[in-house]
Amino acid sequence: MIKMKKITAGLSKEKRKSDSLWCKILIRPVSFIVSWALINLGVTAFQVSVLAVVFPITAFALFIYSYPVTAIILLNIWLVLDCVDGNIARVQGPSRMGGFVDAVSGYFMFGLSFFGAGLYLTLSDGSAIPWIWSMLGGLASIFSLLSRILFQKYRFMSEEDSMKIKTSGTGTLLVLDKNIGIGGFLTPVMLIAHLTEHLHYFLMFYSVYSICLSFGVTVYLLKKSR
Repeated sequence: MIKMKKITAGLSKEKRKSDSLWCKILIRPVSFIVSWALINLGVTAFQVSVLAVVFPITAFALFIYSYPVTAIILLNIWLVLDCVDGNIARVQGPSRMGGFVDAVSGYFMFGLSFFGAGLYLTLSDGSAIPWIWSMLGGLASIFSLLSRILFQKYRFMSEEDSMKIKTSGTGTLLVLDKNIGIGGFLTPVMLIAHLTEHLHYFLMFYSVYSICLSFGVTVYLLKKSR
């Protein structure tokens, strides 16, 4: 049986430093418990990554069918699984396919979470311009994906440099995004916004934020690549 100590010890200081505050407070501790249980049940990191892909897709469908609370809960569970597959991979050893599926899972999360919330608001809104929420959700998803794609492109061009950026936690944009982005407080804030009937404001904020972030990342990486 794998001991909890081996799982927690696998997380490097650099990785701990790069975690968001929300991840440090709740998600990472919960992920250690889940990882310990799954490893001892014989579940692999690849299987967890595959399972994680299902959550944002299912959440998207639930948004369309007007089950927003369940959808947002699934998005929060995805965040735990996103840590779990890494925890398990550090114990069992990483695989190239597992890393690819993990990345795919992240792209689905970025691409569907905001858009799903926007579609839910559009379908449930009785105003004269309900389509505005789908548009804002779509913009938030598109520009969130764009920021991620820009960083991945830079990473492939300069692997050593990009890893320093990713793990150092320096840079205002990166510190900001890791705490209010999908890896940070975004999913719990989305749930609170819906329960307090402020999901509209949530979408407005993140659509503007995502657009600003993508332009900020572009400028930041252009400077780093000189």
